[in-house]
Amino acid sequence: MAVTVNNDGWTSLWDLSQGRTLTDHHIGRLVEHNDIDWIDIDAQPHVVVNEGTRLLVWNPISAETRVIPVAEDDDDIGAVSCIEVDGSPVAAVATDKSGLSIWHLTPGEEERRRPFWSSWPGALASTTTDEEPLVFGVEDDTGYVWNLRSGAMTSFPLSPNTLHYSVACATIDGVPIGMTCTMTSVEAWNLLTGRPLFAPMLKERSASGCIAIGLIDGIPTAASTDGNDNLYLWNLRNGQRVMTIRLPRADQVVLTPDGEIVVSLYSDIVVLHRKAATDH
Repeated sequence: MAVTVNNDGWTSLWDLSQGRTLTDHHIGRLVEHNDIDWIDIDAQPHVVVNEGTRLLVWNPISAETRVIPVAEDDDDIGAVSCIEVDGSPVAAVATDKSGLSIWHLTPGEEERRRPFWSSWPGALASTTTDEEPLVFGVEDDTGYVWNLRSGAMTSFPLSPNTLHYSVACATIDGVPIGMTCTMTSVEAWNLLTGRPLFAPMLKERSASGCIAIGLIDGIPTAASTDGNDNLYLWNLRNGQRVMTIRLPRADQVVLTPDGEIVVSLYSDIVVLHRKAATDH
């Protein structure tokens, strides 16, 4: 399954095996950047998307939508990342003026809010390491890691004098890894130490893009786009580029648990899977 949000304000649930939509839902007022994530609530999948000053929590099975007011009218939600904390689904939300806060997503608990940080991280991602829920965010040239259980926050410098447009986060071999995508490179960071894992992994063209982390053939892999029709695959064990795939208008990218690569091409979606040597 995959979920998308388009410029007309529609959120769609896709069956990737059939290449068709299962259901659609209109999210309402669009903002400049609609951020979207997916999490199980009460054992059912839910889509969480920012809509101006509110979070919309959509259950594609029941078609029910809940609204969680998050920001004031003169504020806007930016990045959103969902994760479980002690078995409870929460959303880490960054707003322009209020900074980072944590919102409970279970019905009846929406008002439980925990302010975390007054600054505004422009991108967020999350992972769980040794049962500790971590959120990784960037603001300008600084990386932040928040432990949602303890409330502890650490920070470390990123590459200076550059914008980090998107982030991804995963736990690899027990180590939480954060990745950032800049105009010219993809960078990987050990979130426990704040140190880079490799030298910056350079892209062929200078442009912003999207980054995702997953497993392909059991190998931890990062997939990134550059806004210039290229999709890159990187081996996160050695920092080497595996391949570059030409995909016109490649924009957002995710890796599925089965090792497939899902890429949005603005009005289309393409699903790539690795062909085994025995395939014909």
